[in-house]
Amino acid sequence: MNVKRNILLVIFLVVAVGLGTVIYLIPGISDMLTKTFTAEYGTFQVTDDADFYIVREETVYLAAGTGKINYYLGQNEMVRKGAAVLEIHEEAISREDTGIYDELKERIGNGLAIQGNYQVEYGGILSYYVDGMESILRPDTMEAFPYESLPIPLPEPVNLVREDALMQEPLYKVCRNNQWYMMTWVDSGRVSKYEPGKTVTVYLPKGEVRAVVSNILPEGEKWKVILSTNRFYEDFAMKRKVGATVLTSDYRGIILPNDAIIKEEEQLGVYVINKREEKVFTPVKVLATDGEQSCIAVESYTNENGEKINTVDIYDTIVRKPN
Repeated sequence: MNVKRNILLVIFLVVAVGLGTVIYLIPGISDMLTKTFTAEYGTFQVTDDADFYIVREETVYLAAGTGKINYYLGQNEMVRKGAAVLEIHEEAISREDTGIYDELKERIGNGLAIQGNYQVEYGGILSYYVDGMESILRPDTMEAFPYESLPIPLPEPVNLVREDALMQEPLYKVCRNNQWYMMTWVDSGRVSKYEPGKTVTVYLPKGEVRAVVSNILPEGEKWKVILSTNRFYEDFAMKRKVGATVLTSDYRGIILPNDAIIKEEEQLGVYVINKREEKVFTPVKVLATDGEQSCIAVESYTNENGEKINTVDIYDTIVRKPN
């Protein structure tokens, strides 16, 4: 009987010691399994690739008579008010009116004008390429213009340069260049890259321009983003649709994955491992994010109340996926 009792006592002691050991070791095992990384300083750029639609204030001018054309100015020339673009020596020509420009003129509608002396009415960029969208995509209509109204495919621009013209055929257009726009539609996962009023760099096929995010408007499941600029771009007066890469943010700070950032009592922050191997919540200020990674301020920042807040520093050990 004593032997049996002793065996049971030994088993009890072994189980008790085992449980105690497990209970003691669990925090250590948990700490060992915690994923961490070291805070490093770096450059953080946020870009977005999109197709942009160029929006201009522009007028297409028609021939006031029939005859041979004599051009004074060329494509993409900057013109001042009063400059003569061309002249038409009015005379009979052998070409018959086949209505080749009728569809183009119908699309342009009230964007057409006639001026007998062919002198520029306002300063801008001269272009001989017309696509029929001149009165459809305009600065005063672009905010209300829905994506569904874009013709697919877009009409190709027509080169109007030729030897002669018939009465009321389109000849050229003048585009105001003191302010023009680029418009695109993005989904909700990309719209956070843009911020109204912020200056961005737009890398276009033939150069780059600086622009300002002038407006962001909801449109169904998409967002309409409008950029405005007054910078010269070679194809500004000819192209309607251009592919571009937009640099929306360019910061230097600590780069970290978004799954390291949590919110506690409305404050964004991360958990930092201190010298005692304890997890300490540390507030952060996000300077920019691309949805996967973020750039945060280093060492300290000033909050909305003007208070200096200590934050993550270089080489701090940060917990990833703290939840």
